[in-house]
Amino acid sequence: MNFFGELDLVNGLDDGMGFSNDVVVLWEEEVNGINTTLWYGKPAKITTELLDNFTKFFTKFLMNIT
Repeated sequence: MNFFGELDLVNGLDDGMGFSNDVVVLWEEEVNGINTTLWYGKPAKITTELLDNFTKFFTKFLMNIT
């Protein structure tokens, strides 16, 4: 499942939220009326496995809400 779409792991999103330079916002969407943001500190390593785990979490979350 391609839940997040294409992500820019270097620059992230310009979301205007004013996070520090050490934080990258990867993804931001409304999920069942909840503004949801996936972000990380630059020292962290983002892997396919990590994103797959978030995909599973959001998928189960959506199935339990609807």
